Parts: sequence; C-alpha cells; structure tokens
Amino acid sequence: MNERFLLMTPFTLIFLLLNFGCSNKLKPQEQLPFKIDSVYYQNWSGGIQGAGTGYNLYLKTSANLPENIKLTKVYFKNKEANFESKPQDSLLYIAYFKNDLNARDELIMHGDITKEYGNKPSVTVSSKYKLEPDQALLFYTENGIEKSHLIEKVSEQQTQQYPKIRKPNH
Repeated sequence: MNERFLLMTPFTLIFLLLNFGCSNKLKPQEQLPFKIDSVYYQNWSGGIQGAGTGYNLYLKTSANLPENIKLTKVYFKNKEANFESKPQDSLLYIAYFKNDLNARDELIMHGDITKEYGNKPSVTVSSKYKLEPDQALLFYTENGIEKSHLIEKVSEQQTQQYPKIRKPNH
C-alpha cells in the first residue's frame, strides 16, 4: 500500500495544481448586465516636441449603470487603463492610454558609455491576453465580483492633433 501511495502522490499533486490554475482564470461574460451604445478610440498627438502621443478609448452606455456595477478598466492594444467618467456626461466612460512616442525623455548621448548611465533601457511588454487589434477586454465589477467582457470591433475615429500654442481669447 505504501508503494501505491508513493506512486499516486506526484500525480495527485500535478492534477490538483492544474485544476487550481484553471479556476483562477477570468472568463469573459457573454452577456453584459448593461447595454453599450458605442465603443471607439481616437489617437492623439501633442503639438510640440516631447508632448507625447497616445489614444483614448470611449465607451458610451445607453443608460446609467446600476448601483451594483462599476466599470473598472479596459485592456486594449496590449495596454491597460482605468475608466473615468465625466460629470457632464454620465453615460460616457473614457480610458486614457499614453505612448512613449514623442515623450520628453532626456537622453544622454555620449561617446563614453559611462556618461549615458541615467538613460532608461527600452522595455518590452508581453501581452496578457490574445486579442485582435480591434478588440478590447472590458473589466467591471458586479456586486463586488470582478467580471470581464470581450468587445468586438472597436472603431477608430480621426486623430486629434493638439495645437502647438493656445490662441489667446479675444
């Protein structure tokens, strides 16, 4: 009996570990407890060197969310951002994503590499989820339980170019 126990123990442990790993994965919900009218994103670019670039994702609901539901974050184009709502429009939720392009990083370029000590190395981030370029993964809580929903076909709006200098008000 001891031999059988010793042989079964590793298999039992492996089986339990695989099952626990599967139960922790977040499975997207097919049906949302609220209705989405539109989802789109818009690239933006600052008007001056170093102002940065990025994109904003806009989600418009058809009615106010129930008290027990809160939009928390969205995963889109291999990045995560939290949702914000504006008091002027309680049906509109915006997630702000900033890119590293045109960012204001002070690079020290020198022939002596020891003088480039303060430069930040580039960071490669692996994606958490396998999504198509026009898909977003919406995260929300319902009664305190985190859930997710896959949004298909996020459309792109025309790029927003911010001016270099603000015009004075006349």
